[in-house]
Amino acid sequence: MYLKQNTAATLTIGPLVDKTDATTPEVGITTTSATVIELWKHDAITSVDITGTTTFVHRSNGMYVLSLSVADTDTVGRLVLILLETATMRPFKAEFTVLPANTYDSLIGGSDKLQVDTTQWIGNAVTVDSNNLPDVNMKAISQDTAAADTLESYTDGTANIPADMTKISGSATGADNLELYTTGASNIPVSIAAIVSSVDLSTTMISTLDGRIDNRLNTAIPVSPTANSVFERIQTMDNLVASGGSGDLAAMKSAIITDGVQIDMSQSVSESPASLSIGNAFYNSIAFMQHKQVINGLDIETYKSDGSTIYSTRTMDVAVNPKTLS
Repeated sequence: MYLKQNTAATLTIGPLVDKTDATTPEVGITTTSATVIELWKHDAITSVDITGTTTFVHRSNGMYVLSLSVADTDTVGRLVLILLETATMRPFKAEFTVLPANTYDSLIGGSDKLQVDTTQWIGNAVTVDSNNLPDVNMKAISQDTAAADTLESYTDGTANIPADMTKISGSATGADNLELYTTGASNIPVSIAAIVSSVDLSTTMISTLDGRIDNRLNTAIPVSPTANSVFERIQTMDNLVASGGSGDLAAMKSAIITDGVQIDMSQSVSESPASLSIGNAFYNSIAFMQHKQVINGLDIETYKSDGSTIYSTRTMDVAVNPKTLS
């Protein structure tokens, strides 16, 4: 019978028979009589008396129930039970095997699986790394040593795995485009939506952008200056030849020098002195010198040349000896 290590057990033992005829069941054996119940554990040189700690009860026809404690099954291996009652029965002996919990639960209980550790390959000790993983040296794949060597080159970085992709995410066009980009047959399309201040452009990129801007400015503003600043380029606009008769800056300058600045002196509405246009400013000066003026309370009313239309009104601070006009 198999017992589980470090586990209490209830055993059925017997039949216990009469010492004279060896056939009559003995039904009255108890631990209170001159009974001895002892255990011999694996490789022990002395026995353990459990007469006072076990439960020992007759059931029927000389068959008894006997209990073992956790301490009784603490040793893996052979366990021998001896039961003696010299006055009435013949000596009784039973042998058991105490199994480790994993082995008992796997083989007897069915609640576990056997723990199997590989310690040898064909009689040779198995070596493990620092993580207790097997140190395996694969010599061949499908009995092909070249295949094992090739796989090694792929995994240690010596060579790249040859891959022939016909599709990317189910698209054959995607695979074709990737081939064009990686072989240099075509450039990857890049759309730059914005360049923020955190982008650190390289010297080559800045030089390329400068060149592109120069080309655009040279197209829009001919006759490139000696420097590349936008302001210097705008200064060259006075050299432009006017298109369709409209004057350029040089033509405008020439017209001003030749014809002077023409100012519209016509007046249709009165203006306050604080918002006079150039023409009104001239007219206002002439009106004060030549036209009719009337003092109306604190107001000085200046009329237009017709003598009846008020052109402007100035207000004195006081009526006598005024110091300011508004």
